[in-house]
Amino acid sequence: MSNSGKYHRTLGWRKKRSEYNKKIGLRPPSRKGIKHTNEWKQIMSKRNSGKNNPFYGKTHTMEAKKRISETPRTDKQLKQITQLGKSRRGKKYSDESRKNQSRRMKNVKNNFWIDGRSAKNENIRKNLEYRLWRETVFKRDDWTCVWCKQKGGELNADHIKPFSLFPELRFDINNGRTLCHNCHKKTSTYGNKVRNYKKTLLMVVENRGELPFEYAKFITNLAWHRIVDGVKFYEGPRRSIWWTRNKMIEEAMTTDFTHFLFLDTDVIPQNMLFLHKLKEHDKDLVSGFYCDSSGRPVNRKNGTPFWGKNLMEVDVFSMGYSLIKKTVFEKVPYPVAEPPEKLDADIEFCGDAKKAGYKIYTDFNLRGIHLLEAPF
Repeated sequence: MSNSGKYHRTLGWRKKRSEYNKKIGLRPPSRKGIKHTNEWKQIMSKRNSGKNNPFYGKTHTMEAKKRISETPRTDKQLKQITQLGKSRRGKKYSDESRKNQSRRMKNVKNNFWIDGRSAKNENIRKNLEYRLWRETVFKRDDWTCVWCKQKGGELNADHIKPFSLFPELRFDINNGRTLCHNCHKKTSTYGNKVRNYKKTLLMVVENRGELPFEYAKFITNLAWHRIVDGVKFYEGPRRSIWWTRNKMIEEAMTTDFTHFLFLDTDVIPQNMLFLHKLKEHDKDLVSGFYCDSSGRPVNRKNGTPFWGKNLMEVDVFSMGYSLIKKTVFEKVPYPVAEPPEKLDADIEFCGDAKKAGYKIYTDFNLRGIHLLEAPF
């Protein structure tokens, strides 16, 4: 009986018929060189999908998997693999494609996933978003260490604000910089040194009628490169520079900052790494160096202006360019220089600090430009 499309031979009948044809040497006509139509491919796919598939719900045994892996590939299979490799040779996946691949193989979707095996920070550093951030930092800096200018070699993408303490800045390009391995080890946040990270608040004291353009540009660079953790301007009525500074300290003591960086609006440090170097000294009170409007050093030792070398202990420094630990102000309050006949507030504060057992230091290598300084 011919197959009209309504009658289907049973699987048992087809099996018996196949065995009989093999015995008598009868084979069906060859389909070599003939391709199935798209319609027929869809019909075959439906017939063998889901529960219709004889392997539905089954898995290979370990022995079967081993036999499959040990079975040598045919020439056709090897040719397909070779052609697939050639089709991608010399080509790079786009960032979007890499992210899609990462999502498809992430967490439980990965065959090797074991929950809780890796630390959270380790997972973040290995994901695609972190790798793309790292590559972008290297490209921006032209694969050159921003400190020693070494190009190439062993380079690290360093987080200016620590990776562990500032999660919101982990993938911020402006929070990254390229450093060689040796320079990276010198940073104050390398390895376990991050435990002693100093969170710094910049206290801007306006001692001139308006903010100079040079100073505004300098403050913008500090904020853009995230050299400081916060910037504070005093908003409100002012009586004097010392009274303003006292009010700022009073407000800042309620924050979680560990260090206060004081910069008057007529003092600009020449070295952008000045804060890093001041932090490295790890002193309770330390300052940079600049001269007053008459060209004399602001720092004093034994009652006279003093100009030294490197890091040296002094009796008085100007808070217009200084880094002071928050704990100092818990023991030594900053005086308000009123009435006028009272001593200079900086001199009085340094004297009170020395009486409380603190030492005062100045790094004479960290020169600051005083906009009112006389040429010499």
